[in-house]
Amino acid sequence: ALLSHAVEWRMSKLRLTGFLTMGLLIVHLGFLWYAMAKFPQPFIDAFYNANAFGYLFQLVPSAWIPPALFQALASLFLATVPVMLAFDLRRKWGTRQFMAVFTMGIAIPLTAASIFLLWATPSDTNRYPFQEAPDKPNVLIIAGDSLRPDYVSRSKEGGFDRMEAEGVSYTNAYTVFPRTFPAWMSILTGQYPARHAIRNMFPGPAQLSQRYDSLPRILGEAGYKTGVFSDFAGDIFARIDLGFQHIEVPEFSLKSNVRLGVWKLHVHLLPYLLATGAYQSVPELQGYERLADPKEVSNRFLRWVSQGEAQQPFFAVLFYSTPHFPYSAPYPYYRMNHVDGYTGRHRFCKVGTGASQAPDEEDIKQIRGDFMAGTEAVDAQLNRILTYLHDTGALDNTLVIVTSDHGENLFEGDIGNSHGDVLYKSNSLKVPFLWHFPKSSHEGTSLDDLVSHLDLAPTVLSVVGLKIPSWMEGRSLNQPDFRPRKSAPLFAETGLVFVDPDSDVLHGKAIRYGNMVQMFETDPLTSELFLSPGYEGDAILAKHRMVLAPPYKLLYIPTRPAPLFECYDLDADPEETTPLDMDKTAECLRMKEELYRFAKESGEQVVEGYILP
Repeated sequence: ALLSHAVEWRMSKLRLTGFLTMGLLIVHLGFLWYAMAKFPQPFIDAFYNANAFGYLFQLVPSAWIPPALFQALASLFLATVPVMLAFDLRRKWGTRQFMAVFTMGIAIPLTAASIFLLWATPSDTNRYPFQEAPDKPNVLIIAGDSLRPDYVSRSKEGGFDRMEAEGVSYTNAYTVFPRTFPAWMSILTGQYPARHAIRNMFPGPAQLSQRYDSLPRILGEAGYKTGVFSDFAGDIFARIDLGFQHIEVPEFSLKSNVRLGVWKLHVHLLPYLLATGAYQSVPELQGYERLADPKEVSNRFLRWVSQGEAQQPFFAVLFYSTPHFPYSAPYPYYRMNHVDGYTGRHRFCKVGTGASQAPDEEDIKQIRGDFMAGTEAVDAQLNRILTYLHDTGALDNTLVIVTSDHGENLFEGDIGNSHGDVLYKSNSLKVPFLWHFPKSSHEGTSLDDLVSHLDLAPTVLSVVGLKIPSWMEGRSLNQPDFRPRKSAPLFAETGLVFVDPDSDVLHGKAIRYGNMVQMFETDPLTSELFLSPGYEGDAILAKHRMVLAPPYKLLYIPTRPAPLFECYDLDADPEETTPLDMDKTAECLRMKEELYRFAKESGEQVVEGYILP
């Protein structure tokens, strides 16, 4: 139609080219701004943080324009273009009857269908019909990477509140390793890292090729269908055999990271993939840390669970990455937690790591807001999943556990922003631990017993009526009062230190043994990155370790002159500001001996006070 008008109007080629170019630029601007409104984080390096023009260009859609406005404009376009086309065709080649048939039979139905797809939000129970309830209870673990209990308690999206009001919450729950891969291994095996032997984020080919006994394998052999669903932080589940029958997580390898790096450069192609949802079909973009959308993780789970066989119970893990660094929450959560008046580089997510990128006080407030946005995005999806289970009648027959792999340090004191580097305080160690037991009448129960990730697998097996293997080191919480039947000290350890921390907390309290280039190798067959075998012993030697036996906490800190020990009374000194005198505190000396005993029982050795592999 445009070309025919150009002929009629004797439009010059130059004018026509300019007209078409302007139209394409306007369309591209619409797609780009819509993507910036939904997910501003992938664009901040090219626009917001690049220069003054880019800052203003992105601020308009990312701070002020709601995505619904772009949907309305798209609806208007879809509504007017077919009608205009019908008039044009009728004027040139058709009759009134042709126009009526075209409009009523083609233009209006297509327009209505397009607008419906833009705006309609059918309920999950209609989109994902649930199968008949099984005899055995379903098991669902919902976790957010780096979630902190204090931020969980402040979220008002409904899911966390429902779990606390309708179930059992443990306010003193800990991870045994504040890094994702080792933590999940402990969650699903009920073993300490020293026993299952995954002690950093980059285990080698020999470890990854093993067949591990774990909770999903046990439940799968008992007739459960098992699946795990995640975005970028859940790539670990594709790297190791834990017995999951269905895995929908991103790939992690040197090749996948290179491909993702290429995709990140295409900031003018990405808007079309985001606007159409096609980015979910690009494997590398599912692993993009700035595109973590918990809604899509939930969609994958709901699609899977609705396709199960009747009377077959499910065991599923949903692992949301949005609260993980760089805290890139989608619309509307990043706007809900914006600090008024803040115009710095961390407005949409945390940018940069290490001492060279240390933020000021205003930056820290915004970074905490970004973290809260990720927490609320997970909370909303938890509420959605609980609503789905309730509406389909499955909730009463489902054991739901809400937790995290670890917490997060958010510039409290001199800790900086990290997890896994140190064991000071509890921000990276405490995790939410919320349980909805099937057919339970103990709603709103809150307990302060010391529990840990090790207790999850034994409790699940007890609830579903299966035997707890002797190699699991945790305790079952499936008791009449939901309390563990025996007390024991809790042990934890640190992982690899990737970059210099953005605080001086590790200065003089760390053993350095290599850099990022030296320490890693690549499997030639899979392009899997792993810690070089020559550094595995150094990595274990350099680990900080913790013994927790409330109210006392003992830290073992290896340094090159000698190992240091710091002991704290958490009742009197919850911020761990003043260590106790080890020689004058019998409990601290006893915990030191407990640490050495545990290390020896785990196959390690103690030489001149150091714990060695």
